[in-house]
Amino acid sequence: MDTRELSEVGVSVCIPAYNAGCYIRATLASLIKQDHENVEFLIQDNCSSDNTVEIVKELQKKDSRIILYMNSSNIGYVQNINSLVKKAKYDIIAIFHADDIYRRSIISKQLKYIVDNGADAVFSRFIEINTKGKYLRRYPVFPVQTEKRNFYSGKMEEYLTTLLQKGNPFCCPSFMTKKETYLELGGFTEDFPSNEDMDLWIKYLKNGKRLTIVNEYLVLYRRTLKQGSMYWGELDKIGAFFEVMDRIVIPDYRINNNVLKNYKRRKAKEFLRVYSNCEIRGNKSSARLMLKESKEVYKFKISDNIWVVFQNIPSFYVIIRSIKMKVKRLVLSM
Repeated sequence: MDTRELSEVGVSVCIPAYNAGCYIRATLASLIKQDHENVEFLIQDNCSSDNTVEIVKELQKKDSRIILYMNSSNIGYVQNINSLVKKAKYDIIAIFHADDIYRRSIISKQLKYIVDNGADAVFSRFIEINTKGKYLRRYPVFPVQTEKRNFYSGKMEEYLTTLLQKGNPFCCPSFMTKKETYLELGGFTEDFPSNEDMDLWIKYLKNGKRLTIVNEYLVLYRRTLKQGSMYWGELDKIGAFFEVMDRIVIPDYRINNNVLKNYKRRKAKEFLRVYSNCEIRGNKSSARLMLKESKEVYKFKISDNIWVVFQNIPSFYVIIRSIKMKVKRLVLSM
């Protein structure tokens, strides 16, 4: 499809919002400047107690493509998204976040892979920023080492090793797909709290869908202390990502022994992280359990460098983690 025809394809950008008053103005400012203009911006406020609604109403006066919906009660994050998707008038939807910043070309570049390359869902890479918009890092997880590829596209077989050895390569707030496909697969669910996105990506892959990642940093992904992914980093149980892998991925596929070993190593590190969280909070019984789980999943060896020290002298790791958590909170609020 040529550029002129591509510009005629409509896209519904769905933005669930809750107490996003600090950031939603910047988010919408980045979106209304998109080089793809045939777009509707659907914002559904989930009973915010701040000025989110007032800001959106103000911006509505400047751009008629902004459409605001307000829930009469808080229906939760997942249902807010799914309700919003059903309201979309276009066949292509994007689910973006109310606190992130988007490069001017994200919609047009991702749309091209759905329309011209047959992708079932498209994502971009992202740069993490803090609450003040300062750059933190470029998120490193990508299925291939080289930076020379314009994109990576594949089904479950192509992504399985990356998921198990590196983690989640898909940037949730860049998600673009066909509305029909999203609804057909059931959309987001609450089966895996705080990892609804990973659950959905696996549904796509297990149903033979092709996922594409554009090898460009088109999202500035804001990390905040209240954010789900940061919140999980300080809880007293391991992240739901591992539950997703253990329950609906590993049992259904033949996995290379080295890949499985590396996955267990990652999981053992996660148990150690949670062990340190429990120790810092004074929850000794849970700490002991997490340390035991770490050793049962994978016992680190000399070849694992510092991790063999952390696992055998866990008090040393607690000191390191305590310092790291303080630094993280400082960096996020600078």
